[in-house]
Amino acid sequence: MAASPDLRVAGVPRQRHPLGHEPVRRRPGRLPSFCLPGLSGCAVEPVGRAEARWMAAQRELVADLCDGSADAQTLASVFARVHDAWHRQSLPAPPEPLIALFGLAVGDLLTRRVPGLGWVLVSDDHVGELALTHARAQVAVFPLSAVAERWRSGRADWLPAYLEQVVAAVRSEVDTTL
Repeated sequence: MAASPDLRVAGVPRQRHPLGHEPVRRRPGRLPSFCLPGLSGCAVEPVGRAEARWMAAQRELVADLCDGSADAQTLASVFARVHDAWHRQSLPAPPEPLIALFGLAVGDLLTRRVPGLGWVLVSDDHVGELALTHARAQVAVFPLSAVAERWRSGRADWLPAYLEQVVAAVRSEVDTTL
């Protein structure tokens, strides 16, 4: 990397979600980080152009931070470094943009490991969040919420285990619907 993780991450908090809200803002407990079966009572829409552009920009940041290799172990290591740099700031910026960045990266890892899993925008009472749903199973995964729930601890050891748990649960659900 040309710049230190601290400098690259410093620009991330200024990014906004294209629809004007932070993608992790929601009523606590309304949309869990993982739910089976599906999303009763929620509106599910395809990711629009604005979200797609925002997601592409986030993916570029992740690729830079991970030196082009965003596997689970690398992402966990970068998560720990970035969280540590954020935590050491005397007045840390709001963590939501960093949470969104890592949530998107976690979701992308899941989509690569589970065919049929894809990004959508889920909203409940006018509050939206990026999520993953499966084409053939009633399942919803909220990777941004998963990162948000674990942000305070700063520990990165949750990430590989979370990926394995979600992959196993989604595959199991898909297998029961075939």
